[in-house]
Amino acid sequence: MPSPRKRKDAIAKPNNAVDEKTLEAVPTQVLATPEAYNTFIGGVELRSLRLARCEADAMRKYAGELLEPEIEERSATYECISTGFTVTHELCFNGRHGENGTVLVSIRATFQIEYESTVAISPELFEIFRRHNLPVNVWPFFREFVHTVLGRLAWPVFVLPALKVMASERPRRERVSTSGA
Repeated sequence: MPSPRKRKDAIAKPNNAVDEKTLEAVPTQVLATPEAYNTFIGGVELRSLRLARCEADAMRKYAGELLEPEIEERSATYECISTGFTVTHELCFNGRHGENGTVLVSIRATFQIEYESTVAISPELFEIFRRHNLPVNVWPFFREFVHTVLGRLAWPVFVLPALKVMASERPRRERVSTSGA
């Protein structure tokens, strides 16, 4: 483990005051051990979540096709700020034709989420956070967004499943059901 060094970016209190004693005890590089992650996540609070960008493509009217849903994460990045970090997370829903796989309807959304954190995030910590905590925070908003936009596009509304994060796995989504088709 690297020797502790003073870091101004390592610990930020909610009022932006820096505790110098605590800073001296923080290692310059946080390893992504379970203990380090638990310490990190224990000091994280969600402060805001907003829809930053969206796009919907349904250039033809719904004609009764059976749709197969597909959800993909396009990107997830973070940026450090004085009180923690901001994540930009892009997700995409595609409704594919059940027989030939052609995308008939597509909905993309980019969310920006601001977190307050008492421990500086590192690329290693972000990878764990991205797999376990970020989806839990964003998924309900994306799920509602897809539901609402599909209705406005006059396409069948999908009830996207609850997100299930399994131990030592990437988040997975169960079967998708349709209503009103």
